[in-house]
Amino acid sequence: MSSGVMALASLAVTYPAIAQPVPPKAANACIQRTAEEMVVATRDISVVSAGPVSTNGVRTLFMRNNRTGQTAECRVNTIDGFVLSVTMTGGTTSPPTVQPVPPQATNACIQRTAEEMVVATRDISVVSAGSANTNGVRTLFMRNNQTGQTAECRVNTIDGTVLSVTLTGGSSTPPPSSSPPTQGNFSGRGQASGSVFGGGRQADASLTFNQNGFSLGLFVPPGTGAQVRYQGVINRLRGTSPNNPNSFVIEGRVQSFASSANGLRVTNTAGTCQIEIFDARIVSTSCNTNVRNSSTRFTGMRQF
Repeated sequence: MSSGVMALASLAVTYPAIAQPVPPKAANACIQRTAEEMVVATRDISVVSAGPVSTNGVRTLFMRNNRTGQTAECRVNTIDGFVLSVTMTGGTTSPPTVQPVPPQATNACIQRTAEEMVVATRDISVVSAGSANTNGVRTLFMRNNQTGQTAECRVNTIDGTVLSVTLTGGSSTPPPSSSPPTQGNFSGRGQASGSVFGGGRQADASLTFNQNGFSLGLFVPPGTGAQVRYQGVINRLRGTSPNNPNSFVIEGRVQSFASSANGLRVTNTAGTCQIEIFDARIVSTSCNTNVRNSSTRFTGMRQF
């Protein structure tokens, strides 16, 4: 008889313990808190299993993000549904979905960044963007396309208000251009039009300049005599290549004009000339004065 009782006792302790159901209040509280910790919707979280209940009603629920596989443990008081802690235990978070930046926020950051760098808005672009926080604030990573200078722009993507612009690196100034010469003689060959050249004729160009002024002549090869000459002062001389001092533009004010048409020569006139030199060759000119039939254009070949 005693051996039978002992056998029954042995069988009793080998039975698996019956799992106690998790009160809905506790399960929902853990789902809510886990979703908050993972920054996802509650519908993405589920309870996959639960540990034993302690003497004071505390139980550990094992949570899972159904989309990413990330896991967590939630300690909760099953009596009142109060969550004591949520601990991330494994898995991975999904790559963040890249949300497009509203045009209003993009344009506002471009404008403010351009103001901070004192450049034109066309020189600024958005290269990437961070994620938006719960208030809609997002950091846009900006770049000056001319200098490579970078900045971070914090903007409210809801209303387009820029909160701050911080310059973060790169150069604030473009690479210096080589200084163009202050005097010299240059020539070119190409097509001239206007004035004595009509709709267009093959012509040569000749430029002499120094700090006191310039003299530009356009003429067809010897034999026809068609030619014009502009003389005046230089308003601006600017380089166009960082590595080639013989590439530059002259912006001049014309003071005298001469033409082969009837031997015309006007020594007191007004007008403008823009002359472009590329690699020591005259590649384009555009000149005009207040004298009738004095405007010309020249387009040269880069090599001859």
